[in-house]
Amino acid sequence: MQEYVVNTFPNYGFIQSEFADGDLAPIKKEILELEDAQQELRSSGRRMIQRSYNLSKSKHHAEKILLPYVSAYLNTFGYESEINYLTNGAPLVLDDLMVNFLDRHESEPPHKRDGIFSFVIWIDIGLKVSPSFIKPSETKAPSFSLYYTDVLGNLKEYGIPVNEEWMNNFILFPSGLYQGVRSCFMSETYRTSITGTFKFQV
Repeated sequence: MQEYVVNTFPNYGFIQSEFADGDLAPIKKEILELEDAQQELRSSGRRMIQRSYNLSKSKHHAEKILLPYVSAYLNTFGYESEINYLTNGAPLVLDDLMVNFLDRHESEPPHKRDGIFSFVIWIDIGLKVSPSFIKPSETKAPSFSLYYTDVLGNLKEYGIPVNEEWMNNFILFPSGLYQGVRSCFMSETYRTSITGTFKFQV
């Protein structure tokens, strides 16, 4: 057999990284304040999650620590050419910042959001049992998934098995990418995550 060259079609992905505790301190402080005043909480209106609330005090800080990763995504994937044809160089800004508390029964079906980039930061996974008591098959089950079509038009799922090692980790991806959350019956407490969307400033 002669030598051959493997060629693949270019596509987009997602960025994953981890924040230090200090980076998330202002956000976690606001979350604690919300929990202390939970009798006064009002839902942000997201129908799929019962306990989802807007964060306003730490929004500017969240934008500051996330914008470098937005720039990294644009540079890594060459995504700027896809989004800047009608923007006239408008900057990307954080449009919304929400904290979500999911119990073990709650899930979100595949959905996408408005905007240019979306992100998820995992604050508390809700697993209060020792990993030694969890079956390997359970820890590998994806609790967060991204959905996309391949070059043949087939729907594919990229599952992320979020466990206690994902605390303070986050992913950033195009908002047009479908995302979904499965129930996690191993959770002893609420699964706490931060989500938000970057849009062009108008």
